[in-house]
Parts: sequence; C-alpha cells; structure tokens
Amino acid sequence: MKDVINLINSTRSKIAFIDEGMAASEIRHSDKKWSFSNVYYFTEFRDVYLALSKFKFGKFPRNFKKEFTKFCLSVNLPFVKSPWKERRILEYLNAFKNLSLINEKYEVTKEIFVGREIGQPLSQSDIETLKQIYFGYFRFKEFFSWLIRPPINPDVSFVVGLTPERIYKESKPIYFFSSKSGKENRFTDNFIYELEENSRIYYIDESDGKLSRFWDVFITWGKNLNIIEKFSFRFPLIRTSINKDKSIGCCYVVNEIFPELDLLDYLNSNYNHSYIYLPFLVLDIALKYRVRVERVQEFIIEQYKKYREVFSLERTSEIFIKKGKISENDKILFPIYNDAYISHLIIRK
Repeated sequence: MKDVINLINSTRSKIAFIDEGMAASEIRHSDKKWSFSNVYYFTEFRDVYLALSKFKFGKFPRNFKKEFTKFCLSVNLPFVKSPWKERRILEYLNAFKNLSLINEKYEVTKEIFVGREIGQPLSQSDIETLKQIYFGYFRFKEFFSWLIRPPINPDVSFVVGLTPERIYKESKPIYFFSSKSGKENRFTDNFIYELEENSRIYYIDESDGKLSRFWDVFITWGKNLNIIEKFSFRFPLIRTSINKDKSIGCCYVVNEIFPELDLLDYLNSNYNHSYIYLPFLVLDIALKYRVRVERVQEFIIEQYKKYREVFSLERTSEIFIKKGKISENDKILFPIYNDAYISHLIIRK
C-alpha cells in the first residue's frame, strides 16, 4: 500500500441521486420540497420531538414555528452546543416531516420515545428507536446504497427495498476525500472503491453540495449508533495525488462477528515476506472483514502471545507516529503492547 494514491488519470463519474420529485412519493407531504435534514444530535432530536408531543394548541397558530420556539425556550429545552433559535427548531421540525413523524400541521402522527422525558440521558430504547430511523429513512438508505454499488443510476425501488440484513450482508468499504484545500475541504466530494492507482472517482458536483453535507450527517449518525466504522488514514498518512493536504477517509458497516482466523496461517497464505508493517496488516484485516480496527489490533497481540516462538515485535517511538495534531476521532493504526506502539511483526524462520 502506497502513502500517495495516484488518481491523476482516473475516470470521473458524476454522482446521481434521487431528486426531490422522486423523493416526494416517499415523504408524502405536499408542502415538503427539501428531503435532506441536517440534524446531528440525538438528545436534541428526541427532546424537540417530546416537546412537540407536549405542546398543546387548540386552533392552529398563525405563526406556529414562532409559538413553538417560545414554548421550547419556556421549558428550558436542553441543547448540545448552540442555543435554540427558531431556525434550529425548524430544522428538527422539517426532519420530523421527512420521517413522517408529524403531518403538515405539525401534529404527531407516529409515537416514538414512549415514556421518555426531556433532558434524560439517552437510553438503550432511545438508541433502538434511532437505529430504526437510521435504517428506515429513505435518504439514509440511499447513502447506504453507495456502500453497495456506485451511485450513478438513481433507483428508488432498490433504495426503498434495502433492509438492514441486506445492508449488513452486501455493503463494502468506501474511501473518500475532498478535492478542495484549506478551509474548503471540510466536506467530502470524491469517492473511490479501491485504494489503487487511477481508481474510478465518483464525485459530487458543486451544484449538489447538499449531498456533501448530508454525507456528514449520515456518517455521524452511523458512528454514534455504532453501525459505521469511520476513520482517516492519518497515522500512518495515506493521501491522494489530487489533494495531498488531507488524508483519505474510509468507512464501512461494521461486522460485529470477528472471523475465525489464525494469524500465522493468514500471513503464510497472504504475505510473501516476513517483515510485516502492522498498520497495513490492521487495515488489510479490518477492510477485508469489515471489523473494528481496535478488535484487529487486539487480535494481533493475542496471536503474538500465542506464537511467541515464531513472532517478534518491533517497537517505534510515539514521536514518529504523532507528527500532527490528533483529534478524538482519529484512529492510530499501530497496535500497542506493553505501553509502546508496535510498527512491525517479524516472522522468524
């Protein structure tokens, strides 16, 4: 695996998506013309819904959004980062419409979070409800379909027909990066399915920037629900020739069942050398079986202990690994053993 993937001569295909006309039949609300809901925080999602369930109004208020915002402020509705304003409340109300949880008059049509109270910590039942929404909302399902096949021919029936079982069975890793540099590279706009030179690039057109934003929402929900494994190739660094300022990202639907592997057999079958760079071995197993990086690292150390007479470990300094700023979401692919990072596994002959 190279540290820079050359994509200069890659074929480029524009990503196509289900347009709002096709989406209308799924949302079933005549006043909805926007089906992308950029809501990130689960507690806010639940609490705004519960507040709406408690909000009593006789005759439909002329300015419902303003009146409901006042109600939310009157009950001191908790927030995660930004204080509540009408615009933020509206984002959640639109999301509830897209999810068919309320009707055009903002009346609750589907009861969820039964027995829960505003401000409570998320419970397991809350998580299960959010998982049902994640696997059920057709825009999320559309993005799940990208992990099954390239998004170039919108197919409503295929997307609507996706079940959690099929997603878990058929999905595969996808790699992504931003073609922009500096402050403009926050959102993803390029995707590839192979970490190989000149892999076909599927790109989001600048006019479809809403897809980049919603991809971020999709990944955030998946990570927080422990359904998606997502990380950037920063430690060690793997970039593209298109944007050397930023590492490639990767995500996949997690398979929670770790395969029955014997590391010595695996290395003998898949590697023709005895000096194994461990970050790439971790990636190899994690991507092939769609398992969590941390579990692969644990497996390697377990197998080292089992085959001490065959395996040796080579340590590396933390200084050489942490060359850049590390965020809480970064994954370091080097396993740790006895409080030290391990760079290589050596097979003794």
